[in-house]
Amino acid sequence: MGSVFLVKPYARALFELGKKQNRLDAWLESLRELSEIVHNDTVTAYLTDPGLSFRTKSELLSQVMPDMSPVALNMVFILLKHGALRYLPEIINEFQNMIDSENRIARGEVTSVEKLDEEEMSEIARNIGKIVEKQVVLHDIIDKNLIGGMTVRVDDTLFDGTIINSLGILKQKLGSQS
Repeated sequence: MGSVFLVKPYARALFELGKKQNRLDAWLESLRELSEIVHNDTVTAYLTDPGLSFRTKSELLSQVMPDMSPVALNMVFILLKHGALRYLPEIINEFQNMIDSENRIARGEVTSVEKLDEEEMSEIARNIGKIVEKQVVLHDIIDKNLIGGMTVRVDDTLFDGTIINSLGILKQKLGSQS
C-alpha cells in the first residue's frame, strides 16, 4: 500500500480540479485507461528506464493517450517525475472514493453460494441503500463454502444473512430462555 501522505493529496488535487471543471467521471475513465497502459510490462520497463529522459517518457504517454485531459496527464507526468507512478492505482481508488462520497454512493459486495441474477442484486442494493441512506453499488462474490444465505458488506458494515449466523442467533435465544 502506498503512502497515505502521497496518495490522498494527489487524489484530492485531482478531485478538486475535476469537480471545478465538472470532469470527474471523464478524468476517472482516462486515469483508469492510463493505469492499464502504464502497468503493461513493456510500457513499465520503458517508463522506469533510467537511461531515458523524462521528456522522452512524457512524449510516449502523450502519444499513447492523445485524448486524455491535460490535467490528468499532467498528474501522471508529476508522478513519473517523482518516481511515484506505482501509486497510480491507489490514487485512482482514492479519487473514486471521493467521487462516491460526493455522490452519496456506497460500494460493497454480496457473497453467496451461487451467482445472483441482476434483479436480485438490484433488490439487495435498494434494500441496503435504504438502511445506509446512500445509493449502493454491489458486486458479487461466489463462495461455495457457504451453507446457505449470503453476506453483504457495504463500507464497514457487514449484513450477515447466512444460515450459520441465523442458527447462532437462534441458539443464543434458546440459551437465554433456559
